[in-house]
Amino acid sequence: MEAPRPDPDSHLDSQTPPRPAAPQTWRIWLVTFSLCAWGILGMVAYGRDKLPIALLCLVMFISHGVTLWNLTRRR
Repeated sequence: MEAPRPDPDSHLDSQTPPRPAAPQTWRIWLVTFSLCAWGILGMVAYGRDKLPIALLCLVMFISHGVTLWNLTRRR
């Protein structure tokens, strides 16, 4: 059985408000990179007349765009 982990905020006094949940910036960067990559791949595929691949890239681009919007909108 594991020992309980110490509370990282135990050194703070009771008057200090709790820290807000940090945004997962690594997810935002990963989705942004994927969005750019799908856009570039789609443009290259369209330029080479590979329409099925270009349409797949467009779908993935839109999907990652919606994901990025959901990750960055304020609630």
